[in-house]
Amino acid sequence: MSLDEGYPNPKELKQIDLKTLEFLYTNSFINKQFSKLASAAQNYLLTINKPKQPTFIFESELNLLIEGKIRRVIIGANVISAEEKKNRYKHDLVSYSLSICARNQYPFRLIRRFHFDYAVPEKKTRQPIPIFHLQYGGKLSTYLLELGVNDRKIDSWLSIPRLNHYPITLALLLDIIFCEFRSEQTHLIAERSEWRKLVKENEELVVKPYYRTLYQFVQSNAYNDKCLVRDYCHGK
Repeated sequence: MSLDEGYPNPKELKQIDLKTLEFLYTNSFINKQFSKLASAAQNYLLTINKPKQPTFIFESELNLLIEGKIRRVIIGANVISAEEKKNRYKHDLVSYSLSICARNQYPFRLIRRFHFDYAVPEKKTRQPIPIFHLQYGGKLSTYLLELGVNDRKIDSWLSIPRLNHYPITLALLLDIIFCEFRSEQTHLIAERSEWRKLVKENEELVVKPYYRTLYQFVQSNAYNDKCLVRDYCHGK
């Protein structure tokens, strides 16, 4: 029994993220409040997306009121797969990112950057990594580099610590943003019934299996002083 038991395959993960993009560009309220995000979602669905390819790469931005100032917030989603025999796919990379930049200056100063990763257990690493984790900093994406983002002040080279965190999808990342950066606009989105239904669907896909598997582990004989929760979360 592994912590990622029940985690969706690349095609399933891409499908739920595509559904989120569809929601972003078809919902009139989001279109009105965050038109650039909605437009990017529409553009991806109409021109970039290849339906038969499980890989999903999307980045966009929205302006939000944070600590009394309007900040540029960039979100990113990367679900990259490796093809197996008979057109079956497995995960190669799963990473969702949140970057906050100062808005009225160039180059754009990076204030905070987080990413939520699924560390594929099959990959060998120099030290144990939590299968699902939150990380501060990280290498800038092509999108951020093209924006001219300057990350010198956050020391992005430091890759540790990686903190245990439940799995994330694009909708769950946006929900964190809408709930944490509260304004009249984000509050109205976060509490809309159609948005809450989408969030619940995402939770059922990735969060519910995570906690169910973790609960089953701590209730089993495998949980002891030689195999703690932190060992289990590191894939041991």
